[in-house]
Amino acid sequence: MTLETKSQPPEMAQRPHQIKIHGYTLSDDYFWFRDKEDPEVIPHLKRENEYVETTLKPFQQTQNKILEELKLRIKEDDESFPWKVNEYFYYWREIPGQEYKVYCRKKGSINATEQVILDLNVEAKNHNYLKLGFFEVSPNNKTVAYSLDTDGSEKYKIYFKDMESGKVHPQVLDNAYYSLAWANDNKTVFFTQLNEKLRPDRVLTYKLGQPSKTSEIIFT
Repeated sequence: MTLETKSQPPEMAQRPHQIKIHGYTLSDDYFWFRDKEDPEVIPHLKRENEYVETTLKPFQQTQNKILEELKLRIKEDDESFPWKVNEYFYYWREIPGQEYKVYCRKKGSINATEQVILDLNVEAKNHNYLKLGFFEVSPNNKTVAYSLDTDGSEKYKIYFKDMESGKVHPQVLDNAYYSLAWANDNKTVFFTQLNEKLRPDRVLTYKLGQPSKTSEIIFT
């Protein structure tokens, strides 16, 4: 198999840029590409994608064949080993043909009736990207707090779901990171939040049912 194409890869503009680190001056002509807000970044990425598609188009059948072979090697109906919290057994499972996990639990016994807590396939319907950050159940087993990243920025939003009614609380905590802990009152949570450089640098507390803006910083 040979790769032949008449198209040329797109050239990235060079913009002289120097950085001084520990007494050394480093030159990086492509430093500008880090700026997601630069109007030239997205168009250039699109040109690169078009170049790849054009170059690999003659091998589309081979790509499809390899993809189908890879799918045959993946266990699509996988399921995790259950872990017990209080009187519940928690686990996740995957559904053939679906991309995301379904989080469930059973009360008292692994043979009891299944309760679906969070179906990420449903959550993903209105998004091109979805990643679960954490999944934490309150001490009284009634509320689950979970975080989702829907654009790949690693900025998570925290949601709270009542597991008895199945309803999601209207309050959403923005700009969160991977961690959250419940207090023993089943209403108060502690979570980390990101700064402008996307680094978690503060811990906040929030009481369920209150407006999101009432979150308070307790540690930086």
